[in-house]
Formats: sequence, C-alpha cells, structure tokens
Amino acid sequence: MKRISLLFAVLFGLCSSTFAQFELTPTQEWTTVSATKDYKLSYTYTDCSIPKEGLFAEYVLLRFQNMTNETIVLSWFNDTYYDGECTNCDHSKRDTKRTIILKPGEIREGKCGIGLNIGLRVHSKWTKLQGHKELEKLMVTDITIKPVIGNE
Repeated sequence: MKRISLLFAVLFGLCSSTFAQFELTPTQEWTTVSATKDYKLSYTYTDCSIPKEGLFAEYVLLRFQNMTNETIVLSWFNDTYYDGECTNCDHSKRDTKRTIILKPGEIREGKCGIGLNIGLRVHSKWTKLQGHKELEKLMVTDITIKPVIGNE
C-alpha cells in the first residue's frame, strides 16, 4: 500500500495543473496575463488581413513560453464568447483541447495566415463584413503542464 501511495505522489508531482482565467482588453503589444514557474502566457490583438487569400480578420494571438529546464507538454482550452454565449465551452468535444510541446525556454506564438490553427490564434472579428459577431471575451482555461517522458 505504501508503494502505491508513493507512486501516486510521484506521478501527481510530474503533472501540474493551473487555472488561468482572464478577460482580454484589445492591445497591440504582447501583454502577459499569466505567469507561473512553469510557463508564461501573453496575448496581443492583430489585424490579419491577407487580401490575396480573401482574409480580412482581426485575431487574438496567444504566446506560451516554457519557463522550465525540461521539455513539457502544455494543454489548455480557449473559451470564446460571442453575443454573451460561449461557443466552445463544452470541453468534452474532441477538438476543443489544445496541446503543444515546448522545449526548455521555447516560445510558441500564434501567427497570421491561412492553415492549421493550433489554438494560438483566436478569431476576434471580420474587418470587412458588417453585422457579424465579435469576440467579447476569451478565457484560457484548464492549463495543464507535464514533462515529456520517453518519446512522447
């Protein structure tokens, strides 16, 4: 029984979970909204107009920095609110959890562009269309950090 308790304590110590909940204010500068001994989270608003692709939108870009000396797996949810309703707060759906792997000291941030969105770029509003919903609130929730073990 002692061995099981010790194993549980060791495994629990390898995975940490934090809850970073915040509301965003539009800014053109990277603004840190959460910092722990394991990671730092910042955001900025940016105009991602790419006329040749027909993209005219404003996005919130997220930036995560690994503050540890280990490679980590970082996971989180982006809860987005439009017209007072959360459009993706059902965390049981398979595509709402975001996960990245960060090497020691590595910084990963969202970018403008067409293609894969790993949750570091969040749609705020269309800039050339009228009458469409705009992002009212973005909350990054259920952030979990665990070290990479083996060949993950």
